Amino acid sequence: MTDRSNRNISDIVDIEYLQDIQDSLGRIVGITTALLDPQGVPISRPTNLHAFCAMMQASEKGLEMCLNTNAQLIAENKRTGDTAVLTCPNSGLKTAAVPIFLDEEYLGSWLIGPIR
Repeated sequence: MTDRSNRNISDIVDIEYLQDIQDSLGRIVGITTALLDPQGVPISRPTNLHAFCAMMQASEKGLEMCLNTNAQLIAENKRTGDTAVLTCPNSGLKTAAVPIFLDEEYLGSWLIGPIR
C-alpha cells in the first residue's frame, strides 16, 4: 500500500458526484457519512450529521477532538488496509472508516457513524 499525500479521492472522481452518492446512501440508511482525505480532513459535506457531532464541531475545541478521532481512524486504515472501528471518546458511540484505494494507493476514507 502506498500513501501519496498529494493525491486523494477528489483527484480521481468529481467530489459533487461522490457527494450525491453519499447523500443518497445517507438518506436511505439514515447514518452520518463523509469522505476524508488521507490526513483525515473531510473533503465532502457530512450527510445526516449526528446532532451531538454538530454540537461538538461548533466549537474549536470540539472540532479538534473530532479531527483527532478521524486521524486515529485514518492511521488504522493506513496501518491495516482495512476498515477501522473505534468508540468515540466524546459520545461513546461507534465510528468507522473504510479505506479507499486505487490499485495499492491510499486515497482517503469513507467515514460512517456515529452509530450505537
